[in-house]
Amino acid sequence: MPTGYITPVRADNDPAQEKVGVLIGGYAKSLYPSNVFDSKHEKWLADCLERDAAVLRWVRLPNKQLRIGLSRSGYYPDFVAVVRGSDSSERHYLLEVKAANKCDPTQPDPDVRAKYLAAQDWVAQANTDGTSGNWRYCLLPDKEVEARRGSDFFHIIDGARHLSKSAL
Repeated sequence: MPTGYITPVRADNDPAQEKVGVLIGGYAKSLYPSNVFDSKHEKWLADCLERDAAVLRWVRLPNKQLRIGLSRSGYYPDFVAVVRGSDSSERHYLLEVKAANKCDPTQPDPDVRAKYLAAQDWVAQANTDGTSGNWRYCLLPDKEVEARRGSDFFHIIDGARHLSKSAL
């Protein structure tokens, strides 16, 4: 399938929709009805977000949107999702899918670790100001997304990694 091809209706198990750079349509909960994903794991996460009744709305952030400060060029998370919790409150999630070997808590990739810490600081600030809702950041290893791809949102984020502030 050529880059830029629009698939009018998304499908959870369509291998043609797992290609990078394909514009896939049919997302009703997303800010954008058609989305391009950087990996099949991102597409699987989007399908989960679309399918789960607890997810109210979500967006695959366009390139260079929602900059989280780093001293270098900044960090741009993959997704934002608004999810209703079991207590009926809304929580906002910053979601990032990364290769599992880059977010291993015992030996994380330095760039991934820096982005993780910057996102955690951003979330802490957003939660402190009291005007931005309740936020959480989830670093999701691609292998966890794959293993849980048919699951609900909360099962997928159970696979999130937590990285230490101190260098290992």
